[in-house]
Amino acid sequence: MLDNLKLGGPNRLAQSKPCENGETLNASRRRQYRAKYENLTWKKITQNPNYSINQNGVIRNDNTNQLKQPYVNQNTGYLIVDLWENNRGKKYSVHRLVAETFISNPACKPTVDHIDGDRQNNSVENLRWATYSEQNSRFGTVGVRSEEIVVKHYEERRKNRGGGRIEWLSVSEVLRFSSISEAADYFDCTLGNISQMLKVGTIGRRGLMRGYQFMYQTSRKTHKSVTTIETEQRFA
Repeated sequence: MLDNLKLGGPNRLAQSKPCENGETLNASRRRQYRAKYENLTWKKITQNPNYSINQNGVIRNDNTNQLKQPYVNQNTGYLIVDLWENNRGKKYSVHRLVAETFISNPACKPTVDHIDGDRQNNSVENLRWATYSEQNSRFGTVGVRSEEIVVKHYEERRKNRGGGRIEWLSVSEVLRFSSISEAADYFDCTLGNISQMLKVGTIGRRGLMRGYQFMYQTSRKTHKSVTTIETEQRFA
């Protein structure tokens, strides 16, 4: 498997170019790869069985045997990778893939914490499942408004059978977050997406935000109106 590893990319050089010790560049890369990864465990990614991941957060395409190259999400600082299936790509956070594959979560904690604070160090030893408050208590929330956010989820139905205009019904649940970053992590989107939803104040009609209305918790009156919902869930 390691001998067949494909090491492509923009810096690919001819195999015939020798290194200082006489071996070819690709042979040197394979040797370095073995030294670093051969004792690691590769597991299938449950969200996409075309790929496997190891404890260091390295992702491999099992069909082509190529390693995936992650990139940095400029809004969050996390490493993101695009995984493809049936000609469709989907973005995943590398740290969550590592945690979901290698770290048990019996308490069902919602976030993955980087223990050393480095969001690009996705080694399994540097990750743990955490609550939002556990993350905020160590590193705080930087650069975002800290006021509590209330998110209402509305039930919906079509006014006409088979299609037609959407009718929003009663609120089925109320979610609370202490910051924009917490809401973005929950909905797996960018800080800008949440900020835009807060700005427009309307009920979302697309994707993961469909049926959700975002607002800041700004007054005692608003607080009373949302806490009467029995299905309220609080994230803290």
